Amino acid sequence: MENFKKFNLNEKESHLICDSLNGTLMNFRDLMWKHNFISNIIESIELFGLDGKWLVNEEILVNKLKSLSEYETLALITEVEAFWGTDERRYQMFGKLSPKAKIKEMENDSN
Repeated sequence: MENFKKFNLNEKESHLICDSLNGTLMNFRDLMWKHNFISNIIESIELFGLDGKWLVNEEILVNKLKSLSEYETLALITEVEAFWGTDERRYQMFGKLSPKAKIKEMENDSN
């Protein structure tokens, strides 16, 4: 969980995010992908009580996530995927754009 500190997240917040995204494949082609990511975290808290499980303040966590840039959010999701061992093939199998591929796309667009 050391890698999550660069996103200003403590260990419990990092665990909550990983728990929330377990088994989730997001669609990074969607223009609302960052909003959907944050909504997924909020729904996991509301439906499964992950804030109580991990002893995390929902409002503080959501504000931290909202403050991240799109690039930082993609890097965070890439760390979550490394935690779960998710690789590019899983995205390709479902015809989805991975967070790593989205980062490359954004870098190409800025050049």
